[in-house]
Amino acid sequence: SHIADVLSEHYGSLNKLMSAEYSELEAIYKIGPRIGQSITTFFAQPQNLAIIDKLRKVRVGAAVKLYMQKKSTLKKDAFSDKTFVLTGKLDSFTRDEAEGIIKGFGGKVTSSVSRSTDTILSGRDPGSKLDKAKILGVKVISEDDFKKMIKE
Repeated sequence: SHIADVLSEHYGSLNKLMSAEYSELEAIYKIGPRIGQSITTFFAQPQNLAIIDKLRKVRVGAAVKLYMQKKSTLKKDAFSDKTFVLTGKLDSFTRDEAEGIIKGFGGKVTSSVSRSTDTILSGRDPGSKLDKAKILGVKVISEDDFKKMIKE
């Protein structure tokens, strides 16, 4: 989500976000008083802190990232300023994880295929987005291709 991107870019870690004061949060462009209050209220509730503590103890860092990636810290030519669309089921990533990787490397993700789409990441059982991509001549990559791109 856009708010998550703004917070990630501003704070960089969950610990820093958890200790943020309301006045600091509401002053961030695009956060404002309502969201700032929601965040401080969330982190003030003992049951929420207990859940975060449990997640840390069982080391679910892969599923729940306790350190947020700074947006656009890396640029890769295959991603930089490119528009991606995801279709089908991915085996190694959730859609949110794949989207986060693409954004982290300077790309963007949209939900529909158009002439401005650069690449389709196609998983198992792709839908009509793949058909439209083929008609428009959009580059289609598999999950294995995607993994190679992020490792290079």
